[in-house]
Amino acid sequence: MTGTTDSLIAEGTTVDGGVSGDCQLHVDGVIHGDVAVTHLSVGQVGKIEGASKAESVEVRGRVLGSIAAKEVKLLAGCNVEGDISHEQLIIEPGAIFEGRSLRYQRPVAALAASTTGAITKSG
Repeated sequence: MTGTTDSLIAEGTTVDGGVSGDCQLHVDGVIHGDVAVTHLSVGQVGKIEGASKAESVEVRGRVLGSIAAKEVKLLAGCNVEGDISHEQLIIEPGAIFEGRSLRYQRPVAALAASTTGAITKSG
């Protein structure tokens, strides 16, 4: 986690509006808005109402909105209502998830370019 800043939205704190930054964010309060950070953790009493985007997301509390991340962990006792776009999704027993699980797909153009690159390099 070098190069990133740790941030906390404490219990009893409400943020009306989006939160973004190159940081690790832990939410024990409430965010009414979109979140875009490097690493996101929603504590047991935390709540996000909006879209979340990060490299990794760990949810113990409540999320009402979509989640997009390479790695998503839904821990026991959490409640997520919204679609999750991911490369890896872990759902513990006792987690509540209502929505669609959408696995990230590499874009066709990028896949074609990487295949062409591989052929060029080996030829």
